[in-house]
Amino acid sequence: APTWGREGDSALVARAVSMRVFAIATADGYTVVPGGLTRVASSSNPQVVSMQAGGGSKDTWVLASSSTPAASATRRVGGVVRHDPYLLSRTVENLYWLGRYCERCDGHARLLRSLFARHVDAESDVAVFDAGMEVARRIGLLPRRHDDETDLLDAVVDVEWTPSLHTDLRHLCSSAAQVRARISMENWRAVMELQRDAASLENRALNRSRVGAFLNRLLITTTALSGFALDDMTRDDSWRFLMIGRSLERLRLQSSVLAHALRPPAAVEGAALSWLLELGNSVITYRTRYLASPQLVPVLDLLLLDEDNPRALIFQFDRLLATLQRINFEASDDGALEALPARLRAFPLASVGEDRLNNPVRRQLVDLLDEFGVALRKLAEKLIHRHFVHVEDVSHTTVSS
Repeated sequence: APTWGREGDSALVARAVSMRVFAIATADGYTVVPGGLTRVASSSNPQVVSMQAGGGSKDTWVLASSSTPAASATRRVGGVVRHDPYLLSRTVENLYWLGRYCERCDGHARLLRSLFARHVDAESDVAVFDAGMEVARRIGLLPRRHDDETDLLDAVVDVEWTPSLHTDLRHLCSSAAQVRARISMENWRAVMELQRDAASLENRALNRSRVGAFLNRLLITTTALSGFALDDMTRDDSWRFLMIGRSLERLRLQSSVLAHALRPPAAVEGAALSWLLELGNSVITYRTRYLASPQLVPVLDLLLLDEDNPRALIFQFDRLLATLQRINFEASDDGALEALPARLRAFPLASVGEDRLNNPVRRQLVDLLDEFGVALRKLAEKLIHRHFVHVEDVSHTTVSS
């Protein structure tokens, strides 16, 4: 076809073209849309029409035969729609993982910030720092490679180490990009902030003098994302999968940290209890209630059983089960997972405070928290297999209701 060329004085030249046309399925059959998309080859070779080879593309228009105005593109709405009729499985999957990575980045950044602060502060309690490092290594958030400072930096910036904060940030941004149309402008701007933070880890070394400021900024952004999710999103199934991901990840980290913190040789006591409150973002709540230094049983009650504390295990578990019920999903086949909240509420927590590391009641609490971790992993696998893996007859399409 004659094409306005780029050579010389922009003369008309012969170029190979290909045209893509579109058809719309209607109740009366397919309707071909006027016009389309035309691709133009970069050279006179009629066999190659490729964008990779330097070709271009242009919209193709069909001129009207008269001056009659074109039909309006506005579609008349037949009635009120309260639920999304086009909710795809891959959409809720990306929202689910967006929720998980948001919470994972928040939890990991909070833990690493607390350890960096104690490592830099010469007056900090060494025993508290050592106990925190041991817990972080047990739950897989710190590598066991070099000295403490190098391991802490690697936990933030190491691209090759899968559990690093840098890797989680990249996954978060990737999941958010897949559901760009589902999140608000403010939410997307927060994601862009996270993407810039992730890029900053690639472009320059992050030493301990800057890591504190970086983690503080990151936590402010992840907190903003949480606020947008709670305030800006419609409470439909897409939002529910996002919140399921958040609850699962918070429960996983909280139960794991507490189980390892209570297990010897870490067995946090005394000043280390303030570290647990810091991780659970519950320092102010504890101070206003007790007006005293942290003690084991009140701290555990606040982080495990307080139904008004969003950071408490029981609060998140109740919300998770309620959300799963809204999407008609059975958390477990034998009801074991649904029974865990009742078992936790009935646990004799006061007996855990006895001053014996080998306290059998404390070991029972550790075992119960380990059961939470196992049950959450099984739930995540079942959820993925049920909604996101499309094989055989076990997977079903997600349908808004």
